[in-house]
Amino acid sequence: MKKSTMYFAFSMAALILIGLGYVWMDRPDLVQSDNKTPKQGSDQKTEQLYQVPKSDLKSKHFVQDITPNKVGDYTVTSQGVQVKLKQKVQLNQTISSGPVIYHINEIRVLDNYARTDNAKRAARRAMDYPKLPKHYTTVEVHYQLTNHAQQKLITDGMATLSYPKGDVMTSLGGMVNGAQLANEGVEPGTAQSGYVVAYVPKRDAKHLTAINLEFASTYNESGQQISEKTKKIKVNL
Repeated sequence: MKKSTMYFAFSMAALILIGLGYVWMDRPDLVQSDNKTPKQGSDQKTEQLYQVPKSDLKSKHFVQDITPNKVGDYTVTSQGVQVKLKQKVQLNQTISSGPVIYHINEIRVLDNYARTDNAKRAARRAMDYPKLPKHYTTVEVHYQLTNHAQQKLITDGMATLSYPKGDVMTSLGGMVNGAQLANEGVEPGTAQSGYVVAYVPKRDAKHLTAINLEFASTYNESGQQISEKTKKIKVNL
């Protein structure tokens, strides 16, 4: 549990550093900020909010609800990251580990463009990926965890997300889990939704046809393991 907790804390620290404030869940890929008071000195630029141009506001593809649901639509975060929904795939795949069942129901492929240096810095911190380019792709995996154990479980969510060419994203870099499963847990006999956002390296993004998912171990509130990591499951896009 200590290792799992460390991973989660590390990811959350990256989010807190840039003051993320999401309207829709707490998605790190959108790098949204609700800071109102800029810091003094060199951090002042980091805290400045991006003003969306009128040309975007007039576009029929621009949405302000922070989460584009229609392929081709886009939004621009308050730190200047343009996020466009490139692909949305509905799925019905399951994998289990002991008394825990994961149902993968949707994958979104997002085309991201950091319009300013401030936006690029914010995205790099959020994704904990120092070499994140200005124009980059992310995948967003949505799933449901069902707890058939007799006790409440806690988990980080996804352990690894990898690509056919061998690139692997983890909580230590390039991948950020939603916080709900770790913060609230899952009561026995119930199900809870989760998600993960991961960077797609350029060589993988060119022809992204599949990803490999490996869900993390789960624990009870005392730190005792309930289920081990799942085997890797291949998901076709």
